[in-house]
Order: sequence, then C-alpha cells, then structure tokens
Amino acid sequence: MKDFFLLGALVLLVVGLFYFFLPPKGINPVYGYRTPSSTKNDENWEVANKWASRLFLGLSAVMCLLLYINQDLKLMDSDDLFITSFLVGIALIFAVVELKLWRMNKE
Repeated sequence: MKDFFLLGALVLLVVGLFYFFLPPKGINPVYGYRTPSSTKNDENWEVANKWASRLFLGLSAVMCLLLYINQDLKLMDSDDLFITSFLVGIALIFAVVELKLWRMNKE
C-alpha cells in the first residue's frame, strides 16, 4: 500500500511537468489556474499560471521526496503524509499565487 502513495506523488510530478511545459495559452474553462482573480484579465491569467505551474511542480517533487524518505524512516503513516502534504501544499500554492495577483493589481 505504501508504494501506492509514492506512485500517486509520481503522477502528481508528471502532471506538474505537463503543466509547466504546456501551460494554458489563454483563459479557458478547462485547463489552468482558475480563480476570479486569475480570470480577471490576460495578464493575471499568465502570471497566475506561470506561478502555479512552478509551485505545483515543486510541491509534487517535495511530496515524492517525503514519501520516499518516509518509506525507510516510517515517521508517519504514508496515507496521512500524502494527504497532509497535498492539502497543505495546495493551500500554500493558492495563498502564494493569490497574494502575487493581489500585489500586482494593487500597483
């Protein structure tokens, strides 16, 4: 079962690489970082997706590393570590990107 969560983190890494190398080209309803502030205009969309793709790639890499290390050290249950790191990471991504957009629009 522990390999399942490492595989999940690797899938997130692949998605992060895809999102990084093939970012959405324009505001669309299907693919990209979609919040009211990111869809406000094209500049916000580009900045939000640039930042989100890099942060998501970093999150997925950190999750892979944590789960790999945790397999040997058994510091935490794998499912708890996966869920916790994913939720905290996603919350941090949203916070960082939204703060960036807020600062950008404030200027």
